Amino acid sequence: MGNSLIALDLSLHLHFFIMGKVFSIALAAACIGGAILSATIAPVAAPVVLGVVGFGAEGVAAAKADALNSTISTGSVAAGIQAGIGNVAAGSLFAGAQSVAAGGALPMIGTVISAGIGAVTGIFFPF
Repeated sequence: MGNSLIALDLSLHLHFFIMGKVFSIALAAACIGGAILSATIAPVAAPVVLGVVGFGAEGVAAAKADALNSTISTGSVAAGIQAGIGNVAAGSLFAGAQSVAAGGALPMIGTVISAGIGAVTGIFFPF
């Protein structure tokens, strides 16, 4: 009877050891997958998102006319931010956002940050 308990105990230890390794591998795969997915999507999604908030190829969108309702909107989010900061310094986050929206490439730091966010998301939402 004693040998069967030792065998059962070793079997359980082996089971939990293997399951722990499987979980670690799955978690690492989710982390890496999230990072790769985010780094791939960010350069495509950034100009779209920036366009929605009012950055464009021609500059910051000020006011938009709605021909169907004969109304004029008060302005974009980007216009409000620019009004709040005044003169935009070269190399600032605002200037970088305008550059990306105007057709420039997403700076490497943007891709790295999005990969980091994707990795963290992969850890918390692996499946």
